Amino acid sequence: LLADEAEGRPLVLLCADVALRGGPLVERAQESLARAARVEVAWLTARESRKTLRACETAWSAWASAGAGRDALVVALGGGIVSDVAGLAAACWHRGVPWVIAPTTTLAMADAALGGKVAVNTRAGKNLVGAIHHPRAVLADLDALDTLPRAAFVEGLAEAVKAAVVGDADLLDVIERSARALRDGDAAAAAP
Repeated sequence: LLADEAEGRPLVLLCADVALRGGPLVERAQESLARAARVEVAWLTARESRKTLRACETAWSAWASAGAGRDALVVALGGGIVSDVAGLAAACWHRGVPWVIAPTTTLAMADAALGGKVAVNTRAGKNLVGAIHHPRAVLADLDALDTLPRAAFVEGLAEAVKAAVVGDADLLDVIERSARALRDGDAAAAAP
């Protein structure tokens, strides 16, 4: 699916969580994207303290070195922090280039990847500099969740439950029917 999104683009700018470096998720993403375009990687550190304009500058520097123009595609591979930084950087690069989110955490799949809200922190507070920049696609691979510690997996489930309670009775039914399997870490139990 990543290759489909990259089709016809001369360059894909993959923003990946440095914690995923050398792992199968990045390798699969690079292989898929490389079938359609040239791929350049910008590594981002997924820590709240590093979710700043400086992280955007890291991406922008890599993109400038790669010769990225308006026809490039940004792909965010990681959790919510990577999505926020890559999305804001994409919103600002050439006044907005298209981007795709490939979330790798439950929380990112249930929250950060939705709605196009992207932001970074400043000394004055959290998420004060941001934009609404909707992704072209959100490509969530449930196999990515197998790499998460149980606590991180469950944290994202809480966000999914909140969203279901607020406005999606069908999702709430699926979660309730799959509760035991989900608690045990089986993300596929809630898949349609």
